[in-house]
Amino acid sequence: METSDGQRYLDFTDGIAVCSTGHSHPRIAEAIREQAGRVIHAQVNCYQHDLLVPLADRLAERTPDSIEQFFFSNSGAEAVEAAVKLAKPSPFSTTP
Repeated sequence: METSDGQRYLDFTDGIAVCSTGHSHPRIAEAIREQAGRVIHAQVNCYQHDLLVPLADRLAERTPDSIEQFFFSNSGAEAVEAAVKLAKPSPFSTTP
């Protein structure tokens, strides 16, 4: 980051504690422009984003073999809610 008077510094500011991108980083701004030209908001359960499969493939390369599936969500709250639902036995399950 550079100030208007030319001083340079590292920018470690987060956006609401979840978006550690700094302020107007050129690569981040370009990625946002590119994505906005494709689709701005679409739920994963309604729209198959063409980058999810390559992302899952990259995650699979970097995680233990015992992780067989990935669940994509739009927020930490949604991820926690899904984890609780997936960990809790179904009331319709025949196994304990």
